Amino acid sequence: MKREYGIQLYSIRDLASVDLESALSAVSEMGYSYVEFAGFFSHTADEVSAMLNKYGLKNFGAHVKFFDVTESEMDSFIGFHQKIGTKSLIIPAFDGTELTLERMISFLNTWKTKFEDAGITLGYHNHSFEMLPTSYGKTIFNELVERTECELEIDIFWAYNAGIDPVALIEKYHNRIRAIHIKDGIAAKNGEKEIGYSLGLGEVPVYECIRIADKYGILSIVESEGLDPSGKEEVERCMKYLRSID
Repeated sequence: MKREYGIQLYSIRDLASVDLESALSAVSEMGYSYVEFAGFFSHTADEVSAMLNKYGLKNFGAHVKFFDVTESEMDSFIGFHQKIGTKSLIIPAFDGTELTLERMISFLNTWKTKFEDAGITLGYHNHSFEMLPTSYGKTIFNELVERTECELEIDIFWAYNAGIDPVALIEKYHNRIRAIHIKDGIAAKNGEKEIGYSLGLGEVPVYECIRIADKYGILSIVESEGLDPSGKEEVERCMKYLRSID
């Protein structure tokens, strides 16, 4: 039986931003089973639900900017995601300041129960900077782990780029992880910038991360950022690699 994989639609943003339905059709045809949204591009919940049903896709969740949603809009925001079957809402990043960190921790703790009552968990997706000491003396990832009960969506490339073993990280926090982002690349060295590549073309232990995720029933979601030469071709290469290791 083939593994089921998800796709973060940011990976195919060049198409999704102008024709969401075509993007969903394309990833379904490639063999992705789950999608994680990165914007809905003015589509209604009914339209999104119809597209998911049409192409046989399951909605894992979405990356959202919670701070753009006011308290008066929260009920309709939750209703939208209930209608399209969202299971997880993930904060994709923030500006890294201590002020915003405190605001985000407060948000996650304040709204946790309301979202869970609606069948939706709240979480955070890491980059490298959250796993390194900040100028104000805190490590953001540790603050989130210790001061909230939020879901952790581990991006294996960004963890690796921060000098952390992503396999050990998944093992350690598996009870707080529903999905990981599988991403490949070359870590930054000697002041150079990190480089992202399609799965199988970098140095990240992608296969080992997928295996440990499988062990705990954690979904593996592709996020490939290169658009090389297009998002569609990039994520198709990723799927070919995934099928080669299944």
